[in-house]
Amino acid sequence: MMRNCFLLLLVFLSVVSKADNSIRIIPDSTNQFARFEMSRTNTATYKITFTNEKGVALYKTTETITATPKIISIPWKDFSPGFYYMTAKNKRETVKLLFVKKE
Repeated sequence: MMRNCFLLLLVFLSVVSKADNSIRIIPDSTNQFARFEMSRTNTATYKITFTNEKGVALYKTTETITATPKIISIPWKDFSPGFYYMTAKNKRETVKLLFVKKE
Protein backbone atom coordinates (compact mmCIF):
# COMPACT_ATOMS: atom_id res chain seq x y z
CA MET A 1 0.00 0.00 0.00
CA MET A 2 2.61 2.59 0.98
CA ARG A 3 5.18 1.07 -1.36
CA ASN A 4 4.09 3.21 -4.29
CA CYS A 5 6.08 6.27 -5.02
CA PHE A 6 5.50 9.30 -2.90
CA LEU A 7 5.58 12.60 -4.61
CA LEU A 8 6.49 15.87 -3.08
CA LEU A 9 5.72 19.09 -4.76
CA LEU A 10 8.04 22.01 -4.55
CA VAL A 11 7.24 24.79 -6.91
CA PHE A 12 9.52 27.74 -7.34
CA LEU A 13 8.37 30.41 -9.74
CA SER A 14 10.70 33.14 -10.87
CA VAL A 15 7.68 35.30 -11.71
CA VAL A 16 4.54 36.00 -9.74
CA SER A 17 1.98 33.51 -11.02
CA LYS A 18 -1.52 34.34 -12.14
CA ALA A 19 -4.55 32.58 -10.70
CA ASP A 20 -5.21 30.67 -13.94
CA ASN A 21 -1.72 29.15 -14.05
CA SER A 22 -1.47 25.75 -12.44
CA ILE A 23 0.80 22.79 -11.90
CA ARG A 24 0.08 19.61 -9.99
CA ILE A 25 1.64 16.20 -9.59
CA ILE A 26 -0.52 13.28 -10.70
CA PRO A 27 0.13 10.03 -8.79
CA ASP A 28 0.85 6.90 -10.86
CA SER A 29 -0.26 3.72 -9.11
CA THR A 30 1.84 1.62 -11.54
CA ASN A 31 5.05 3.41 -10.46
CA GLN A 32 6.15 3.55 -14.11
CA PHE A 33 5.87 7.31 -14.67
CA ALA A 34 6.56 10.56 -12.87
CA ARG A 35 3.56 12.60 -14.04
CA PHE A 36 2.44 16.18 -13.66
CA GLU A 37 -0.18 18.44 -15.17
CA MET A 38 0.60 22.01 -16.18
CA SER A 39 -1.35 24.90 -17.68
CA ARG A 40 -0.54 28.55 -18.31
CA THR A 41 -2.78 31.50 -19.14
CA ASN A 42 -0.36 32.62 -21.85
CA THR A 43 0.87 29.91 -24.22
CA ALA A 44 4.58 29.24 -23.75
CA THR A 45 7.16 26.64 -24.73
CA TYR A 46 9.09 25.01 -21.89
CA LYS A 47 12.29 22.98 -21.93
CA ILE A 48 11.70 20.18 -19.44
CA THR A 49 14.61 18.34 -17.82
CA PHE A 50 14.36 15.44 -15.36
CA THR A 51 17.53 14.86 -13.30
CA ASN A 52 18.69 12.62 -10.49
CA GLU A 53 19.99 13.91 -7.16
CA LYS A 54 23.50 14.22 -8.64
CA GLY A 55 22.25 16.54 -11.37
CA VAL A 56 22.59 14.01 -14.20
CA ALA A 57 19.94 14.65 -16.87
CA LEU A 58 17.92 11.47 -17.38
CA TYR A 59 15.14 12.81 -19.62
CA LYS A 60 14.63 15.95 -21.72
CA THR A 61 11.70 17.20 -23.75
CA THR A 62 10.18 20.43 -25.02
CA GLU A 63 6.48 21.07 -24.46
CA THR A 64 4.12 23.84 -25.46
CA ILE A 65 1.88 24.65 -22.49
CA THR A 66 -1.47 26.39 -23.01
CA ALA A 67 -4.53 27.23 -20.91
CA THR A 68 -5.76 23.66 -21.44
CA PRO A 69 -4.11 21.45 -18.78
CA LYS A 70 -1.49 19.14 -20.28
CA ILE A 71 -0.29 15.93 -18.63
CA ILE A 72 3.41 15.21 -19.00
CA SER A 73 4.62 11.69 -18.21
CA ILE A 74 8.27 10.91 -17.61
CA PRO A 75 9.12 7.19 -17.72
CA TRP A 76 10.96 6.15 -14.54
CA LYS A 77 10.10 2.49 -13.94
CA ASP A 78 13.79 1.51 -14.22
CA PHE A 79 15.05 4.32 -11.97
CA SER A 80 16.33 3.48 -8.49
CA PRO A 81 14.58 4.80 -5.39
CA GLY A 82 15.70 8.33 -4.58
CA PHE A 83 15.19 12.00 -5.27
CA TYR A 84 14.51 13.31 -8.77
CA TYR A 85 14.06 16.88 -9.96
CA MET A 86 11.98 18.20 -12.83
CA THR A 87 12.75 21.67 -14.17
CA ALA A 88 10.54 23.41 -16.74
CA LYS A 89 12.10 26.60 -18.12
CA ASN A 90 11.26 29.28 -20.61
CA LYS A 91 12.51 32.86 -21.03
CA ARG A 92 10.31 34.26 -18.26
CA GLU A 93 9.77 31.46 -15.75
CA THR A 94 11.35 28.45 -14.09
CA VAL A 95 9.23 25.80 -12.40
CA LYS A 96 10.83 23.07 -10.28
CA LEU A 97 9.29 19.91 -8.86
CA LEU A 98 10.83 17.39 -6.50
CA PHE A 99 9.82 13.76 -6.92
CA VAL A 100 10.71 11.08 -4.37
CA LYS A 101 10.63 7.50 -5.61
CA LYS A 102 10.20 4.86 -2.94
CA GLU A 103 10.55 1.12 -3.44
